[in-house]
Amino acid sequence: PEEEDGELGAATEADSSKSYCARHLFQERCGLYAHCMGRPYCVFGNYMVVPGRPCPGMEAINGGNAHSYDYLFGVARSRCGDPGCVLMTNPVGHRTQDQLHIHFRRMIKMGPAMKTSLEAATCHASGWVPFSPHCCGCGHGKARAFSGYPGVFSEVAKAFGGGSLGSVGISVFFGCGKTIILATTHCSIEHSVSER
Repeated sequence: PEEEDGELGAATEADSSKSYCARHLFQERCGLYAHCMGRPYCVFGNYMVVPGRPCPGMEAINGGNAHSYDYLFGVARSRCGDPGCVLMTNPVGHRTQDQLHIHFRRMIKMGPAMKTSLEAATCHASGWVPFSPHCCGCGHGKARAFSGYPGVFSEVAKAFGGGSLGSVGISVFFGCGKTIILATTHCSIEHSVSER
């Protein structure tokens, strides 16, 4: 795959001990980590950001370490941060790689309609509001509009009480002059709102 070296971030020993891919480098599910290891981050195929440190996925992110991953959403936003974009992570059970990755893509399919619904629900609200995407096997989720661009993982970790985000999928939309974060559980909206 086409890749680009990043210039941000720092690996920690705690991350290494939790990663299957750090111990099983040549497994198919570890391809992203194998290509990016040792770098702060990589951009693959002009649609995905991957950290170069071992991080199996959302299950490794919690209130104690979320801030150290926030830069990855910043990299994704620098690649696709206009109102036609969506940035996404998938939870455990809804991904093909055992290395955290953030998709940055153009919205298609249900994406524009979902963004319109999110704008209606969040742009004039304060704090997190209940939100169901009405697709993809998703049940209840929560959404919030932020002025400016927040630390995405940090804000979602706070919203979910600081524990593991393993069951959480995060999607970031840009609308009403704000950053809108949608956090869903046990599902992925990726293929319903973006190109594959």
